[in-house]
Amino acid sequence: VSQSRYTNGSWQKIKFITDRYVCEDLIEIRTSEGGLVTLTREHRIPTTTKVKPICDIVVGDKLPDITRNENIQGLFDISDATALFIGSYISNGHMIHNETGYYITISDDSDITKKIVYDFAKERGYNVCESIVKGKCPQYIITRKELYEELSSVFGLQSGSNKKNLPTNIYSMPLNKQKLIIAAMFNGDGSVRYAIDVSSLKAYYCTISKTLAQELAIWFRLNDISFSIVT
Repeated sequence: VSQSRYTNGSWQKIKFITDRYVCEDLIEIRTSEGGLVTLTREHRIPTTTKVKPICDIVVGDKLPDITRNENIQGLFDISDATALFIGSYISNGHMIHNETGYYITISDDSDITKKIVYDFAKERGYNVCESIVKGKCPQYIITRKELYEELSSVFGLQSGSNKKNLPTNIYSMPLNKQKLIIAAMFNGDGSVRYAIDVSSLKAYYCTISKTLAQELAIWFRLNDISFSIVT
């Protein structure tokens, strides 16, 4: 009691603990970092790919890192500009490394995306090369090795539309920074539709990456946001 746990999208103080008798075998999960979770067989648990029944968890499954306390969680804080840039990269970016250098490119015709890129570059002291080809979206290119390594190694981000993913350490970030990442993603590949006849407002996100779809589903579920996946 008085410790904190991550639930419904934020860290909450534990107010009381209940105990009940269970007339069945329990299942223990031990993580590579020494964590221990004991559950009944009807429990489902989120992994970094999808939510699985506890009996389907196998060695090698990765669990979202959401068990940190408030103080530890804040250790991996990032700036607003960085969070927005990461979200824009996930939706509209790619990166390559060849003999000529390291290239991080974001392609979008949105003024919001342009502002995100230039605000991030200004904060970091980076130059932005803007390429405009008739009939195509503007491209914003940053050629910095340290940024390439940060996106790929620190945040675990992939390149290629079918390989996109959320940052591997997103649950170590404060919730408001997580939300900025998601918001910037929706600015790139999202849309909102309002059905007048049923007064229904729905937000849509389009991706061809199965990994990203599954990871978004876990993030929505952990933050108590209803959703459905349409293929």
